[in-house]
Amino acid sequence: MTPRQDRRVLCCITGAFGVGGGVAALNRLVLKALTKFDGGRTRVTVLALNEPSLTPLDPFYVDPARTIWRPFGERLGGFVGAAWREVLVRRWDLIFTDQVGVASVLYPLSRLRLCRYSVSCNGLELSSGLLSWRRRLTLFGAERRLAISPTTRAALHARFPGLLVTVCELALDPKLPLDVAAPGIPLSLLTASGEQRELGSQIVLCVGRLWRDQRHKGQDALIRALPLVRERFPAAELVLAGGGDWIDELRALALAEGIGQHVFLPGFVSDEVRDALYARCAVFAMPSKGEGFGLVYLEAMRWSKPCIGGTLDAARDVIVDGKTGLLLAEPHDPRLLADALCRLLKDPEAAQTMGRAGRSRLEDRYLFSHFENRFLHAVGWTQ
Repeated sequence: MTPRQDRRVLCCITGAFGVGGGVAALNRLVLKALTKFDGGRTRVTVLALNEPSLTPLDPFYVDPARTIWRPFGERLGGFVGAAWREVLVRRWDLIFTDQVGVASVLYPLSRLRLCRYSVSCNGLELSSGLLSWRRRLTLFGAERRLAISPTTRAALHARFPGLLVTVCELALDPKLPLDVAAPGIPLSLLTASGEQRELGSQIVLCVGRLWRDQRHKGQDALIRALPLVRERFPAAELVLAGGGDWIDELRALALAEGIGQHVFLPGFVSDEVRDALYARCAVFAMPSKGEGFGLVYLEAMRWSKPCIGGTLDAARDVIVDGKTGLLLAEPHDPRLLADALCRLLKDPEAAQTMGRAGRSRLEDRYLFSHFENRFLHAVGWTQ
């Protein structure tokens, strides 16, 4: 009897362990799904373009004994050369790429019928301004296109009718346990006014990168909405957790709005502080206009928190309006945002009911096992 051959997978990605963001989170999910498949027999080679050169593998997500890990520290030439060599010298059962830009490295080889690749479609990189003619060819040349949300697939279909795209929604990071307990630490953070202060009980929380090129997340709208909220709820406070080059501008905005002592900008926070914030907050709000999925909503749902998002992006796929949170037609409108926040702060019991419903939705749809099944089906490895 001929022994079964192990499957071989080439992953050409931006990063997974030493870089942040939703695409890195996607890659961790993909690597774990591949590592678990077929009783752990799959061999995976990972080329990571933006990963810092000394970043080690995380054995929680991959089996070091069956994984070749090559981080390139943003050295594009080395990454391209390595990708081409791998394609030319080996046969691959699957080539996965995490963005159209990365997949464009392989497009010339696919035109020569030397490889076939699957590409993840994540949202912003598919916008008109970023989707160059070369990336369009790469998108159309893919063997499989995996959209991380129904909204992302709908956006692609609107621009390219007839393009075959499979939805493969993301999931909560499997490293985050479902059994949660509030960390027993004091929550004293730095305000926009520069003072260290203990937080109160009516916390509005937003967790996300604070970069100027990601203004679509709407943290500035939350700052503009807070004075209106505090007219009705004087104890309301806003925490914007995350690092980036937008912090100084947001701090200045909070001071200009006269609420510097009620807006907390702690920058990047530890896992323990992040969990304490989720445990203590009354509402989680990220009024974004451009999320391809929105993993932070799942993190809030893990803590049974009601979520506020918008109808203009994939928040509408994750949040069920009126049941697990509230969706706004114009999420950056300070008055609409303030009204939604006040609605939840006014009725804590209804807010808690929404939070519990969100937790149930997480358990029913957005755990790693759900992603694993979706991904393996999308790449044709399961029926």
